[in-house]
Amino acid sequence: MRFFLFIVAILALASLSFTKEKLEPGLSLAFRTSFFRSLLDIVFPVLFQIMNTITLRASQTLIKNKILTLEIALDEFSIRNMSLDNKTSVEIQGDTMEVHVSGFNLNMTTRVSFNSKPQVLIGKGTGRHYAESLNGTVRFKLEPNEGRLPRVNLERMKFNVGDNQIYGGFEGTNDLFKVANAVSKLIVAVLKGTLDLSLFNKDEIQDILDYVIDMIPTTIRIEEQGIELNYASIGSPSMVSGVLPLRFNGTISCFDPKLCKPYNGPQPAKPRDHDLAATKNDLSVFVTEHLVDTASIAMFQRSLFHWDVNSTLFNGSFKINVDFLRVLIPNIGKYYANGEDEVTLSIELLQPPFVKFIPENFSFSTVASVKASVNKTFGLNSKDTDEIRGHAIEEAVTMKMGFGTTNGLSIANNILKGNIKDFVFNSTYVSGVIQPEDMKDFNGFLNVTLKLLIPQINSFLSKGIIIPPVGPLDFKNSTLSIEDGCLVLGVNLATSISPSLIENFMWIGDKFIEAYNALEEKRARLPSRNEDLWMNSDL
Repeated sequence: MRFFLFIVAILALASLSFTKEKLEPGLSLAFRTSFFRSLLDIVFPVLFQIMNTITLRASQTLIKNKILTLEIALDEFSIRNMSLDNKTSVEIQGDTMEVHVSGFNLNMTTRVSFNSKPQVLIGKGTGRHYAESLNGTVRFKLEPNEGRLPRVNLERMKFNVGDNQIYGGFEGTNDLFKVANAVSKLIVAVLKGTLDLSLFNKDEIQDILDYVIDMIPTTIRIEEQGIELNYASIGSPSMVSGVLPLRFNGTISCFDPKLCKPYNGPQPAKPRDHDLAATKNDLSVFVTEHLVDTASIAMFQRSLFHWDVNSTLFNGSFKINVDFLRVLIPNIGKYYANGEDEVTLSIELLQPPFVKFIPENFSFSTVASVKASVNKTFGLNSKDTDEIRGHAIEEAVTMKMGFGTTNGLSIANNILKGNIKDFVFNSTYVSGVIQPEDMKDFNGFLNVTLKLLIPQINSFLSKGIIIPPVGPLDFKNSTLSIEDGCLVLGVNLATSISPSLIENFMWIGDKFIEAYNALEEKRARLPSRNEDLWMNSDL
């Protein structure tokens, strides 16, 4: 029955930790109970594959006295099949979750061996045990765990067992296994009526749960960029109108002073709390201005908002020259006579771009420095020599530009669409060979150009971008809305499972195997307690 360990822990990974500090979230999730039921359909076949990769080894001394020492060793434990029916459900009340299991089937094999000193009782055998159509309840409670994912306290695991629902026995190489077979049948008979947590080593299950949860960090780091996401959770989970809301810090920051420049500009907007109970999808993700703004500041500190237009936009396939700029700056010929002289355009944001979410729209604003440099050609004439030509790069003009847009965003049938509803643009002369009076018409010209371009941009955005499935998430029936201070994306779990998805989930099994092996090593260093590792010695 160790597979319940995996069910409990995987559900716990979707839950929330507790912190003493009162913070408002930058990122929130809202799970409907249907999410957890759908998650079981995805997780269960994954668990089956995980269990087939695990070989549990344990031994127990049955008899030890001056005359005889008899030990039984568990050489192999494997689950051949397990399944649930569609009546299985998940209920959440406050911080307590119950999984009501219906129609559980299990087929497992154990290989054991007996050894004795003196060697009068030696043999190996195989036990095959089956469980069919069991119904029961697994209940656990989330408890504070010092700001990390919560401690999952397994409170109850009880199954109702009727006639012919649990059966099986042992086959072995000597008469000892006839006794084992009889004992096995006796145990099965005792289990008729109730199968509960008291039959198992609860402390061991709890140890593994705690170990795995404590391995999970509260930050995700991108070492190469020096950026990390802090998703330490906030508050305590409490069921509201069929929805379990979970709130996270949701702050992105630049952690490496060797890579990051200090930033002393405007700070992110204070995150607002939101009512998470209105969600209709299996899972709703609430992204606040705080999360987006802190990401923007971290990227700004890493100097990631600096572009060379020639290489970034045109990838060297198109060269900007003086004749090209003549459209924007008619008087540029006063300073650069050769229209073929190459121009380098660079854009650097002077402050991070900030986003504001307002009902049905979001606005975007930033301030940038745009610099145009000309690779100027010059020549020297002499009576005794041919013309000598050379090049010198000089700053033609640098402008400070403010830009802001108001935008719409929607999603339907896994197609994300957007449109620009309004824009604001202004510019200020900073420096350069070109003088301010030559730039007086620049603002008006660029505003007119943008007004002509925006319908073309909107035509492109209206075609949308197809969002493919991501892991177990399906965007076909997803929703997107913009509220005051946050963007809300609602998604559902996929109705079918691909082999690649199962492979992606196998890392969970690796973590559990790692935790189990670590506990085995820890126990090996402790004095022997003559205690079985997979069942209570009292059984």
